[in-house]
Amino acid sequence: IQRPRVPAQIRGDFARVSLTAATVWASVALCLSIVPSYAGDLLDTQNLALLGSIAAITLATSGAMQVAAQRRRPHLRRAQAAGLAVLAAGLVALASAAALHSLAVLLAGSIAVGAGHGVAFMTAQDELNRIAPPEHRGEVTAAFIGCIYPLVGGAVIGSGLLDERFSLTASVGIVAIGLAAT
Repeated sequence: IQRPRVPAQIRGDFARVSLTAATVWASVALCLSIVPSYAGDLLDTQNLALLGSIAAITLATSGAMQVAAQRRRPHLRRAQAAGLAVLAAGLVALASAAALHSLAVLLAGSIAVGAGHGVAFMTAQDELNRIAPPEHRGEVTAAFIGCIYPLVGGAVIGSGLLDERFSLTASVGIVAIGLAAT
């Protein structure tokens, strides 16, 4: 058994791609776990097909963008930056949807989060695979995955804890803007 470990020569790049991956996965986790309830409040509906489709749109967009990016083979760092910018715009849209009382803004935000996730995560994973020494790839990948989960859990649990103190609208807004700032 080997422990997760990152060789010293790649730690700077590893930190960057890990933060990218953690941020985009935390954003998608927010869309999958909390945003359907947020959308239910926004739209005053309990229609599970509609609420589930909002989460599904995020994942479908992510998958489509990963396929498109894989075919185009973009410059990895520029594509990560572009994906993060699109993701941030999507998070701002999600946070704004309640104030605007707009399903269109909510859907645009979900699509942008999915698009940003797809491009940024795929290129971060590709870059990780390129920088990891072959003899340490398993250890580096384990460390990478280990870096993702704390932010994913923090975003979802944090939004739930904020909802206990404030409202669901405020908690989604706070977490979404916090992730966009990351």
